[in-house]
Amino acid sequence: MSAESASRLGDVVVKRPNGDCLYTLHLSADGVILCTVVGFWEVADADRFLLDYARFIRSARGSQKPLRILVDLTDSNVMTQSLADRFATAHRELFREQDRRAYVVSTSLQSIQQKRAASYGHMKVFLDADAAYQWLLAPAED
Repeated sequence: MSAESASRLGDVVVKRPNGDCLYTLHLSADGVILCTVVGFWEVADADRFLLDYARFIRSARGSQKPLRILVDLTDSNVMTQSLADRFATAHRELFREQDRRAYVVSTSLQSIQQKRAASYGHMKVFLDADAAYQWLLAPAED
């Protein structure tokens, strides 16, 4: 993604009424979409996120080659099955087969959940954010 395209995308930071962070969306200088998810989510939280996420993804895509997305779930709770299903449906609609998605988790249950919900296309689950970022920047494996 060009620097001009990146500068048109402002950061998204959504907080709970008490001021705690709920999620963030940011486009790095390398063209990687960085998403951070925090805490336990209700349906309304997921609905708001999915609207913002879809807008951010569509704006970032432009005419860019495949997207590269890093989702940091290390400070989030495991989702209910209904929320996981909701995210799986949204991801299938938002992402193309060639997009690369890395999920950083802190528990084996999160890893299992992400592999179930998002196990299509180029997707990997990591315990280390640096390793995930490097995988996103590496040439695609065929």
